[in-house]
Amino acid sequence: MKECLPLLGSAGIAHAGAGSGMGQSAAPVTVPAAGTRVAVISLTDNEPEWEAINTRFGINCIRYTAHAFDELYPARVDQALKHARELAPFVLVSARVGPNWGAPTRTIRTLAQQLLDLGADCYWGHSNHSPQGIEFYHGKAILYSAGDFVDDYAVDALERNDLSFRFLLEVEAGRLRTLKLFPTAIEGCRVRPATSSESAFLINRLTRQCSEYGTRVLRTGLVVAGGTSRGGREAGFLLLGGLHGGMDEVPDPSLEAEIVGHFGADVVLGNQLIDGKGWVVH
Repeated sequence: MKECLPLLGSAGIAHAGAGSGMGQSAAPVTVPAAGTRVAVISLTDNEPEWEAINTRFGINCIRYTAHAFDELYPARVDQALKHARELAPFVLVSARVGPNWGAPTRTIRTLAQQLLDLGADCYWGHSNHSPQGIEFYHGKAILYSAGDFVDDYAVDALERNDLSFRFLLEVEAGRLRTLKLFPTAIEGCRVRPATSSESAFLINRLTRQCSEYGTRVLRTGLVVAGGTSRGGREAGFLLLGGLHGGMDEVPDPSLEAEIVGHFGADVVLGNQLIDGKGWVVH
């Protein structure tokens, strides 16, 4: 790990979550994004023996119970989030926490909500090898797991950890406005757009997962997800491209009216295609 971090730096790859001592391992990193900047804090509950303590090199490891962080950690996380807020208008927590398989536990849900309460704008979980449900919490998004985007991991026939999404967050004035998901698949250690059948599997599973959190998935050639609309109302929709039906299927007019009414009249559903897959919201 000591050799890896300088190599990342020399290659111009931003990194967070490890370093020489607690301060460096917990420090946020900023990355440019569409004319603005995003601050990222990275943490984990894995390999606690590698935790950076005082000036000892290690990782930004956290400990928690079923109800809260362990005693020493809230102040440390709060300080890191405040630093991140000084650096960028949008703060994302990259969390490698929880089990590798299965739905998030009540403990993980509590942890994610606490991180947003402490000041993060989005929780990005990625311990689980397959995508999990998405929850909107006080206008902020909790991605309990984004799954595996690209790797050479063995594929579980039931979990289908070779299938995931490309997640696109649209932020306005430091607030999440929409969250778009585009189905993807891993093949030969490369990423490609998911096929119709793969997309159908993903959306069926995601619909069940999201229902646990009151997040609605609208089934058509299009899928919408949202955080906070321009009118300030919280959204509970997910919008994905390349699902059931034809790839060039026109969205149902009543569905279009429902989405536009929820998000505000300034949101229009278009028919532009992304890599030949799915609809785009303009």
